[in-house]
Amino acid sequence: DGNTTSSSKGLKAKNSITITNGIVTIDSTDDAIHSNKDVFISGGNLTISTADDGIHADEKLTIDNGEINILTSFEGIEGSHIVINDGNIRLYSKDDGINAAGGDAEPVFGVPGNFSLTINNGYVYVKSDVDGLDSNGHITFNGGNTVVLTPTNEGGAGPLDPDGSLTSNGGTVVSVGGKGYVMAPAGNSTQNSVLVLLKGTTDSYINIKDSTGKDVVTYKANVTVGSLVYSGPELKNGQTYTVSTGGNYSGGTVVDGVCTGGTYSGGVQEATFTVNGITTLVGTTSNGFQFGGGFGGWTW
Repeated sequence: DGNTTSSSKGLKAKNSITITNGIVTIDSTDDAIHSNKDVFISGGNLTISTADDGIHADEKLTIDNGEINILTSFEGIEGSHIVINDGNIRLYSKDDGINAAGGDAEPVFGVPGNFSLTINNGYVYVKSDVDGLDSNGHITFNGGNTVVLTPTNEGGAGPLDPDGSLTSNGGTVVSVGGKGYVMAPAGNSTQNSVLVLLKGTTDSYINIKDSTGKDVVTYKANVTVGSLVYSGPELKNGQTYTVSTGGNYSGGTVVDGVCTGGTYSGGVQEATFTVNGITTLVGTTSNGFQFGGGFGGWTW
């Protein structure tokens, strides 16, 4: 309409934003990328620093590919319906890392709204000071590799925090945080998960081995953590596994805390467990309570 106004946003649109390629670097005080409707990203290399949302869509936010690095943000990625089909995403947020939410209405605790986060493929790493993956509706993992790290605290913040269902059907999920609020996939999931509360806390290695001594997952914490949620195809019904902390990891590489290609040894055995269904619960809370059922995942 010819009218222009000043803005602290990086890229903004009334209807939609589409990024297919190129190098995009944004340093903003408001949302770096903001659409009043939809955002589509299918390629390119994005580097974002912002005091507000890294990428925000009021409605649909779809990532089909691309390199996305959100170096700092208040909330990393936010939209009513977020779908990640591929790409390489790393982000740090002071509040929620990836948040499926929208509108002005306050969410009602335990009542899921029409919001969703779906990860079908790609690589997602979230380091957050509050919730890692948050949804006022549902969270679903169908594939890809997802790593989430949140701080150790006893409040309501947690690595995985949907108001509705938390479902794992494929891929791998490594979720590490405190003991204050812990949630693992359950409900209609088709892939097994384990939720481990450590006896104490650790800023070293957390390892799960199968009964043959093969490493299932090894995570190197660089902050103090007290819980681990893992979902992956290696967790088989009827099989027994061992959880250890401390120790050493030789060979291989460590990327975003996840160790691959090497061998874990030593450490202190925390627990053994046998996979007995979609969600296996290991440990108790600091006050002695066992875990209980959540709203579509397992929490306490």
